[in-house]
Amino acid sequence: MHADRFPLMGLWALASVACLPVRSAAEPARAAIGPIEVLAYHRHYDRQHDAKWPDPFDTPAAACAARDADAIVVSVQTKLLWIDGNTGARLREGAPPFVTEECALATAQTGRGSVIVYAGSEPVALGPLGQPPPARAAVAHSPESNLTLSVLTRHSQPLWVSRVRSTAPGSAIDLAVAGRTAYVSRGDARSHEPVRGFDIESFTEGRSYEVAGCTGLFDDGRSVFAIDDHWAAWRLEPGAPPAATARPGTSLLMDGCSDMRGPLPVALGDGLSAAIDYDRAGAGCDEKEGINLRDDSGRVVARRPLPEGSWRFSSVVIPWDDGLRVIAQRTDRAGFQVWRVTIARGTSDRALPRAR
Repeated sequence: MHADRFPLMGLWALASVACLPVRSAAEPARAAIGPIEVLAYHRHYDRQHDAKWPDPFDTPAAACAARDADAIVVSVQTKLLWIDGNTGARLREGAPPFVTEECALATAQTGRGSVIVYAGSEPVALGPLGQPPPARAAVAHSPESNLTLSVLTRHSQPLWVSRVRSTAPGSAIDLAVAGRTAYVSRGDARSHEPVRGFDIESFTEGRSYEVAGCTGLFDDGRSVFAIDDHWAAWRLEPGAPPAATARPGTSLLMDGCSDMRGPLPVALGDGLSAAIDYDRAGAGCDEKEGINLRDDSGRVVARRPLPEGSWRFSSVVIPWDDGLRVIAQRTDRAGFQVWRVTIARGTSDRALPRAR
């Protein structure tokens, strides 16, 4: 299907596919996933080109996103877009602190008020020695770059920026904020980058956390965990080394498509998490994807199959009051969709097989 033929609005009725298997009466009810509603489809074409003939190279992808009150702030490289979380409409835009193809976003409450925390990578060779690179320099997965963390006001005015040299290959960036500490991980299990901490109150660099084979960060709402490539968890706390601990069941994935690093689940509260994932452990990269809800014991308690295509590696799942919002991107399409996915708590069906 051509990129400009995506549906603009409506529900994906998946009547031919049972969203959930029949549960046994002995199992506790947990949650059920409603249908996927497409609130909007955003395309960022260069105005010098005819939108009827979209060129994906003129259409920056959504690099990262996070909730900001009732809106979603989305980075599309040269812009920050604020999108209404209930309608999908664009509200306003602002300038990012730097331009990057790999980033992570979070909002946090500090003594200065509500702020945006923005982490990404910048090349180190584009500016004079000892000076930061130009603000508008794009990153093309430089083999040696800066891991940059910036704190912004909610109107995208920079408050602080910190840069740390990084040699990790171009990869996903994970960001988790707990209290006054922002934890940032860049790379994958093959790189040897530590998890880095930043104090967003005092605007100082914190300690580094050596976690061999770190594959990402998981925030369960109480603690931040670094997950390694042996499926072990390490609790991160300011002023202390990583502490080995039992891995939260809500942080598990099906461990499919081992060729690529998939995003970890997001915690929803009430002992549940959500992720775009496969329906079985060890699934291949081309197998059917869906939204999985997992409980704190590690069981998948609900699943909603997704439309055809690969959505997992380019989409951002965001917890919301009524369930989820998803900045949804297919890897072979330009632009992104905004999905609303409701979750009804207290009703669930039989859990699907557990991941390892």
